[in-house]
Amino acid sequence: EALAANPAETAAAIERANAAVNAGVPMDLDAPPPAAATPTTADARAPPGRGQSWLEGVFLTVIQLAKGGDAGSVAVASRLASLLPSALRAQEAPDRDFALVAKRALTHLKYVVFPGEAIAGVVRGIHEGLSDAQWHARAAALKFTQAFAFRHAFALSDADRDGLRDAVFLALTDAQIEVRLLAGESLIGFMRGVCVVNGAERALRARCLKAGADAGGGGGGRRRRETPAATEDDGTSIDVSTRRHGAVLALSACVLSAPYDVPSWLPGTLETLASWSSDPSRHVKDTMRRTFSEFKKTHQDTWADTKAAFTAEQWDNVSIGMELAPSYIV
Repeated sequence: EALAANPAETAAAIERANAAVNAGVPMDLDAPPPAAATPTTADARAPPGRGQSWLEGVFLTVIQLAKGGDAGSVAVASRLASLLPSALRAQEAPDRDFALVAKRALTHLKYVVFPGEAIAGVVRGIHEGLSDAQWHARAAALKFTQAFAFRHAFALSDADRDGLRDAVFLALTDAQIEVRLLAGESLIGFMRGVCVVNGAERALRARCLKAGADAGGGGGGRRRRETPAATEDDGTSIDVSTRRHGAVLALSACVLSAPYDVPSWLPGTLETLASWSSDPSRHVKDTMRRTFSEFKKTHQDTWADTKAAFTAEQWDNVSIGMELAPSYIV
């Protein structure tokens, strides 16, 4: 409470915490990884002799600052930005109580309106989180990006906005399924809001369509693709399966970014997405089923007009994808 009442002192305390994190001084966690193990994002850091409780106190101070509306000042916000990677790493710490405090701190940071001087630091923290070795930190960074990018859409520079967009797009091919799904959700937000600010949503949509075509789709709903060397249960290699799923997630994001209308590009996009119906990957099929199910649900009130926007050939190809999803049409 004393720190919350003194923003200058708070900024200094947060700066010391971040310096300790960057110095890599191990914190006395209940279950630290062995020395030979690869460091993970559960390895929170604190100055020597202070330990986990000290860093937990910093997170609690962040919560109080956010609640009191003091986190948006330039002096404090720039320090909070530098603390972001530490909060992301602590999301799944072995100590569940400590992890809960870190989650609460990150949740409150989502609602902070950062001044222009601190935005670049937040973007750097997000990039650090998205490239972290621990997938929980990457997932947390994507969740934070969804709120931060939308809230600061008009304050972000074109370079920062494009950098976040590219990082999210790259996460579509992350090795962890949970991260890929979150990247797909984040991409929808960029198409519907963030990239609309500078008119980049068309280029992003074209990039998604190209990813679908390059990965093997786009040959029509009746097309089947050859299966590469088997290394998984579904008969695809890990890298190829991940790339295919990322391409389908990109196409899915395009479809879900227009939930209630039928823009001119949507029939072709759905046709390309339907061409993946024969893919052996369970993740691909699940994403297709979810996408077509959502499309049918949101367009059921104008189904006749929706169908009229497609050519007979397009509708025939798209119907294959429709068969994968439960029907909402009576």
